[in-house]
Amino acid sequence: MEQQKVSGLHSKENTPNFLIVGAAKAGTTSLAKYLNDHPDIYIPDKKELRFFISELIKDISPDDPLRKRIFEQSILDEKEYFENFEREEKVKGEASVHYLYHHSSAIPKIKSYLGDEVSIIIILRNPIKRLKSNYDFLYNFHYNPLRKELANEINYFTQNFNSFWYYKELGLYYEQVKAYKENFSKVEVLIFEDFIKNPQLIMTNLFRFLQVEPIRPNFKVHNKSKRNSNLKKLLFKLGIGEFLNLILDRKSILKLKNSFSFILETAEDKVDEQLLMELNEFYREDIKKLEALLKRDLEVWKVL
Repeated sequence: MEQQKVSGLHSKENTPNFLIVGAAKAGTTSLAKYLNDHPDIYIPDKKELRFFISELIKDISPDDPLRKRIFEQSILDEKEYFENFEREEKVKGEASVHYLYHHSSAIPKIKSYLGDEVSIIIILRNPIKRLKSNYDFLYNFHYNPLRKELANEINYFTQNFNSFWYYKELGLYYEQVKAYKENFSKVEVLIFEDFIKNPQLIMTNLFRFLQVEPIRPNFKVHNKSKRNSNLKKLLFKLGIGEFLNLILDRKSILKLKNSFSFILETAEDKVDEQLLMELNEFYREDIKKLEALLKRDLEVWKVL
């Protein structure tokens, strides 16, 4: 497919030739950092540019606590986006995890700007562990137990929160991966558990996929989900959390939490046995279809 040229704003010299499209909480930040260690590869410091779903980003609900952060991270203007890739490196790309879930919106725009031979990188993680990491990432915005937060997912969807809040839906990988494999000629699908087990092997294969000489990156975990200790949870348990909400604004509550966070170290909410069974059943058929699509077994996901 011939690459479209829009208003003369971009050319081969300032066009990304690979994209890491997700999944969220599956190691995309570490993957991008390791790729960026290569002298022939460039990824902007502002990793999540989200340009190819710009209209969806603009439409995020003002009630979404992540909205401001997402707007600050993203580059939604065409001229500004392509200026990020005016670089000397042979291989240039970006990583935006929203592209995977929002494949129906992202793919037509990616093909329009970059053609169908742009290299696509997808990394997938056990969907239940991905869900739990996602929950931990968002915990300090809601303070809800896991089961309650999963029940809230439909509300986040109808209120048009960004897709980070779609805990279960984000892990239904089959249709997401299938869409990319059907629309692009160069798609590399990685498994997070393989990546953790042997990062050098995965990176060597990935460097070859991008047609650069393999190197040994500076291996280090990036963007690990972490839940802060919080006084607010204790106050809710004591029945005075709602009262605080009435008399203090969010900024004051956060100051209070940070000042007294040493009082309580909360244990992480676990995926209880009943919920684990429910989630395994929820993802069972999707994983089976994904195994057929990728022509590999995903037994590593079935042992929790």
